[in-house]
Amino acid sequence: MGREVKFRAFIKSLKWMLPVERIYFDYKTVEVDLSYGNGDTSEYELDEVELMQLTGRKDKNGTDIYEGDLIRSGDRLVEVFWSKIGSGSWWFATRGKDGSRCHAERINLDDLEVVGNIHEKLKILEVAK
Repeated sequence: MGREVKFRAFIKSLKWMLPVERIYFDYKTVEVDLSYGNGDTSEYELDEVELMQLTGRKDKNGTDIYEGDLIRSGDRLVEVFWSKIGSGSWWFATRGKDGSRCHAERINLDDLEVVGNIHEKLKILEVAK
């Protein structure tokens, strides 16, 4: 059995991160779950959201790790992203002061802890200080 394919969506105008129920590629829309499983959904145009894919990995606390997550690895805060290097794989990058990715590497997954995502970056960086 293959790994679970799952997405979450950041609704740009509302600044909300929500689970994705369905992606309609023909209509270029995404249906998100507003009530975390209670049946209340809404549909958005694909250009109104940023989709983030589940990596298939969990952090040390059992939290799912998604693309765009900020994770703590030791004393570093790193971002999760997909790269087509080689056959394609998940990579982790530290960020420069200008926001650019300055170092990418594969890291040990055993001591990772999700502390937020790139859309909560300022709040997370303040807490990390």
